[in-house]
Order: sequence, then C-alpha cells, then structure tokens
Amino acid sequence: MILLLRADPEGLVRNIVNRYARLYPNTEFELDYLPCPGVFFMPASITRALENLIKNAIDSLPDEKGKIKVRAFKKAFSRSSRPFSEIQEGEYYTIQVIDNGSGIPGDVMREIPTSFVTTKNGGSGIGLKSVRASMFQHRGYFFIESEEGEYTKATTLLPTNQTLERHSTIRPTNSLHDALTKGNIVKLSEIKSRS
Repeated sequence: MILLLRADPEGLVRNIVNRYARLYPNTEFELDYLPCPGVFFMPASITRALENLIKNAIDSLPDEKGKIKVRAFKKAFSRSSRPFSEIQEGEYYTIQVIDNGSGIPGDVMREIPTSFVTTKNGGSGIGLKSVRASMFQHRGYFFIESEEGEYTKATTLLPTNQTLERHSTIRPTNSLHDALTKGNIVKLSEIKSRS
C-alpha cells in the first residue's frame, strides 16, 4: 500500500535546496517558491526525484560561477496551452531545476525518454529514470529542455487535488477512513483512472 500525503510541499523543497546549498557552498542556489496547498504526494519519492535533479545539475556545472535555480509554483494548463498533448488539462504543482551547466547534447536528449542515459563517467542513468518513475506514480509528468553549452531545465508536474479528482476516482478503504475524511491521505493503489 502506498499513501499520498495532501499538503503544500514547500518545507520539503526548501529543506532539500538549503541542504545542497550547505553541501556545495561554491554553487549559487536560488529558490523561487510560490505556495501550492492541495497537492497529493509521496514525500520520499519527491525527495528522491528532486535530489536526483539537483545532483545532475551540480554535475553539469562549470568549476566557477555555477548556479542552480529551483522554481516551484502552480500552473494551469488548458487544452491549447499544454506543452505536450499527453498532459491532461488542469492545475499542476510545478518544480523546475535550472542550471547554467554544460547542457545536454542533442543525441543524448533524444535517448532520455527511452533508456538509461548518462554523460557522467561511471554514471548509470538511473537518476532520470527514478524521476520519471516518481512522476508516473504521482500521475504527473517530467520533461527536460536543454541548450548544449548553456543550460538545462528539468520540469516535473504533479497534479493538484482538483486535477487528480477531475481525472480519477478515489475510493477510500475503511482502514483509511479517518485520514481520508481529514482530506490529507489517499491510497494510491485505489486510484482508478476514468479515461
């Protein structure tokens, strides 16, 4: 059984960014955060995903003047404003990790959706696979934009409560009745897609 917590992930995001800022004092970290209550998420899974994205950003930075910006905000997508047709309409809690590192070569970018990809010596590519798996568990999305030699922007989209309810049916069990009636936990194994 997997449980989702309904909350604003601000504390989780802020703690991760602050921890990495302490661990890498020569890297400039910036956090741009707008509150987003009403998101169902698995804290451990989102922690792993965000840490993997930050680690990848750190590994791509130049020796000097490395900068990582983490943006977290709520964004609504209509049918015409979706960046990809696979993204369902609705509101999403968006986390972006943007770096001024080496970027990702085009041939590597083409492989990211389908395989374990890495440009690191001794790397396995498991980090990005882990991020994709986390977004899949959350019924969310993950995509990357990059310009070789300039930047990389990794974006995760977690559906807000309203979007999740719009596209899913949540069927609570008696054992979770108290938590569910308080509106902050959902049993993921019981979310059934309407589509």
